[in-house]
Amino acid sequence: MFNLVRRNPLVSYFIIAYFISWTIWSPFVASVQGWVDWDVPGALYYLCPYGPLLSALIVTAITRGGEGVRDLLRRVVKFRVEFRYYAFAILVPIGLFVLAYFVNFIITGAWSDLGLLGEADYLQPLSPLVVLGLWFLTYGLGEETGWRGFALPHLQKNRSAASATLILALL
Repeated sequence: MFNLVRRNPLVSYFIIAYFISWTIWSPFVASVQGWVDWDVPGALYYLCPYGPLLSALIVTAITRGGEGVRDLLRRVVKFRVEFRYYAFAILVPIGLFVLAYFVNFIITGAWSDLGLLGEADYLQPLSPLVVLGLWFLTYGLGEETGWRGFALPHLQKNRSAASATLILALL
């Protein structure tokens, strides 16, 4: 099994990531869709993004050992770009949100209820800042460490950044 992972780390990563994620997510989806009569906690939804992180850690541990895992985790907190790129990454989504807010008003003639931000029918109401923190810890840390920290560098070994990103976007 370990030899298979060592020979095909990227394929192994995707299989393990999807397996972990969907193992966590399936009971929640089945409950929400009404396929089963289980009382599945809505918070389970937020464990799913850790599948890519766990997969990256597993495959890295098998292929590169403890030093590889430490390197992967070090890159999570390594800041390598100029401040203007962080400003862009933060301000563009906010700008797109504001644009969508106004476009929605133009189309519907009514302002969206911003008080609904952070509400989901599967969780207790949360403030928008708590939701942003939750998304950062789950999708930002869990998914991005796997997809961008593990899969993308592996894809870029023999592909351009654009084609590697496109492949990752489709997977």
